[in-house]
Parts: sequence; C-alpha cells; structure tokens
Amino acid sequence: MNWNRIESEWKQYRGQVKQTWGRLTEDDLNTISGRRERLVDKLQERYGTAKEFAETGVEKFCCRVFPPLDGTPAQPARHPFQQPIEEATDEWDGVYDWRRYLFR
Repeated sequence: MNWNRIESEWKQYRGQVKQTWGRLTEDDLNTISGRRERLVDKLQERYGTAKEFAETGVEKFCCRVFPPLDGTPAQPARHPFQQPIEEATDEWDGVYDWRRYLFR
C-alpha cells in the first residue's frame, strides 16, 4: 500500500479524501494530517462504524488512488466478516445500507 506517499503529499490528497468522505470537516482533515490511523479513527467517529469497516474503506480508497501498474483491478484485503452488498440478505432490502455510502 502506498500510504506513505499519501502521508508525505497530504495536501494533494486531502481533497480526494474530503470528496470520498463528505462528513469529514476541515478540522478533521487538519487533525488527520495524512496519518492513516487518525483517518480510520475519524471515520469511526463521523460514520459510527466498526474499525474493520473503516480500515477497509481506507484500503479501497488507497487502491483507487494508486491502481496496480499491470492494469489489473486493485483488490483490497477484505475483513472475513464483511459481506458484499450484492450478497446481502433480504433483511437489507428497503433499508438504507450505510456501507454503500462509506465504501463507494
């Protein structure tokens, strides 16, 4: 993962972070300062998600920003309990799925 590059060039990537997670404020972005752990903590705080889901969202963001050089689609690591939205059970039908917003 190229998180070191995001951290070193935070001012360039903070706009993409803000666009991806619109609930983060400017103060949040200043507090994060490119630190991955702080971003995960702020996502947990703003979206009320489990740490594993926030980490998966950050991994997907990083894969979207830095696709593999060989042209294959990036596949971030998945938490073993995370279920793809397409495979969601009937209980999710008609209910707003917050994962759609967080992990787009």
